[in-house]
Amino acid sequence: MSKSLESQNFRVGRYSVYPRSCGKKTVWYYSYYDETGKRIRESTRKTNAIAAEEYVTNLLLKEYEEKKRRRECSRALTFGEFTKDFFCWGESEWVRRQHARGKKLKKVSVKLRQAHIDNYLLPIFCDDPLDAITAIRFENEVLFKLPLSNSTLNGILYTMKIIMRHAKRLGKIEKNPIEEIEPLSTKDYKRRDILTEEELNLAFPEDKEKFIEIWPYPLYGVMYATIVSPGMRSGEQF
Repeated sequence: MSKSLESQNFRVGRYSVYPRSCGKKTVWYYSYYDETGKRIRESTRKTNAIAAEEYVTNLLLKEYEEKKRRRECSRALTFGEFTKDFFCWGESEWVRRQHARGKKLKKVSVKLRQAHIDNYLLPIFCDDPLDAITAIRFENEVLFKLPLSNSTLNGILYTMKIIMRHAKRLGKIEKNPIEEIEPLSTKDYKRRDILTEEELNLAFPEDKEKFIEIWPYPLYGVMYATIVSPGMRSGEQF
C-alpha cells in the first residue's frame, strides 16, 4: 500500500474501499453490491488504509471459505435426495417452516406439490446434482416437452421454484436458476375437443386398481368423473 493511497479510494476484489471524515479523524469504509443489485456500505472501523485493506481482504477470504464449504456440502446432493418427503405433511421441514411463519396451508395443495415431484420432476432430475440444474434444461425438459396444459405446467414450475428457493436458503446452492423462468401464458390456448367414449373409459376405468393407478388421489378422479358424467361445460364446472 503506497502512501499516495492513504487518502484515495481503492478496490479489493468486489469491495470498493474509501475514506470518510468523522470529526477530527478519518475512518475507512467499504461498499459492495448484494445479489439484488443494492449497494451496501459498511465501516471497517479502521483509521488507515493499510488496516482497512487487511480488514477487507479477510472478508474476501471468509467468503471464499464459505463458498468452498457450500460447494463441498452440495456436491453429492442430488435432486432426488433433497426432495425426499419434501412436501410430506408430518415430516417436511418446509411445511413446518410455513406453519411457524403463520402461513395457512391446505393439505390437498401440499399433496399436489408432492405429486408434481413424484410424477414429473423426479423422472427427469432425480440423479442430477442440485446445483447442476439449469433454467434452459427445465424449460426444454418440462415446460416445452411435457404434454400438459399451461396451467398445470405453471403449477409444476411454481413447485420447482419453492424447492430451489428452499435449497438456496439452506446454502445447498448459490444461485436459483429457476427463479428467472417466467410462467407460460394461460390466455391463448387451444380449446380441447370432447373426449371420445374410448378416451373416457381409459381415463376412468371401472377396475378399482387401474383407477387408483391413473388417479393416485382418488378424490380428484371421482370429482372429474362426476364433472364429465352429466356433460358439464368448462364454464359450468366451478
